[in-house]
Amino acid sequence: MFKAVKWIVASAMAVSVASAAVCDDIKELKIGLLPIPAESPEALAQSFQNMADNLGKRLGVPAKIFVSPSFNALIESLASKRLDMAFFGAEGYVAMKEQGMQVVPIAKAIHFGRVHYKSSIIVRADSGINSVADLKGKTFAFVAPTSTSGGLAPLYMLHQNGVATADLKRILYTGNQEASMLAVKNGKVDAAAVADHYWEYWKKAGLISFDSYDDKSDKIVNGDLKIIAAMSVPEMPMVVRSDLDKDSIEKLKSGLLSLPEGTLGKTGFAGDISGFAPTADSDYTIVEDMKKIGAKNSAKK
Repeated sequence: MFKAVKWIVASAMAVSVASAAVCDDIKELKIGLLPIPAESPEALAQSFQNMADNLGKRLGVPAKIFVSPSFNALIESLASKRLDMAFFGAEGYVAMKEQGMQVVPIAKAIHFGRVHYKSSIIVRADSGINSVADLKGKTFAFVAPTSTSGGLAPLYMLHQNGVATADLKRILYTGNQEASMLAVKNGKVDAAAVADHYWEYWKKAGLISFDSYDDKSDKIVNGDLKIIAAMSVPEMPMVVRSDLDKDSIEKLKSGLLSLPEGTLGKTGFAGDISGFAPTADSDYTIVEDMKKIGAKNSAKK
């Protein structure tokens, strides 16, 4: 056992170090998330709390996760400094920049072992549609105009293949990825765009069937659906307010990049994130390009 005097000295040093670590701006580290359709806000917050605690310790402050009801609520909370960090999609980060918000991407998720995911344009396997060019005169389901994988990326792919939205027979906005996939499967539309995150989820849920999905060749093997085009999209960034002091930003960044294995658990959305990788604003230039193309290629009413 340590002698009493050594314990007192060690305790005093620990208090001193903890006090020195406290950020002048942050009394409690507040991290915002967007809701996930398949999870309750409470479960989602709990799944990220260990990550928050780990980052809070680096700053010497308590930490808490907040699930915002909407993207607008999330950015308003960042702008008013009710949040210090937030985790959301690539399009959201670009949108924040466009609105003049001062935020810095410090890391991006490693999701299913990748630092990117893919937006895939899908059709029924028995549809006879084999290319994007074949979609002229067909119906198409987008998730939402602001969705990266279900809105911006498919507009970009259509444009790259010489198909304008005016060439489509009808456009539908479904509001979520699963609804877009089911609209194709059930014959409500000819094609849709979805993120490839969801193939295994939907297979396990019995919504679709297939033998395997090959990320490299963009093939669904022996499935109800097939992919006729796909493109990579940068994974979700974790951003911080740029008005935080540089030391705190660096501590948060290094904390994310060195999270212990298993910090995010094994279940739900967080359970599929194994950690975080370095990122920079330049990683999201492709999303800015998508938005420019989307503005040109959007449907005219």
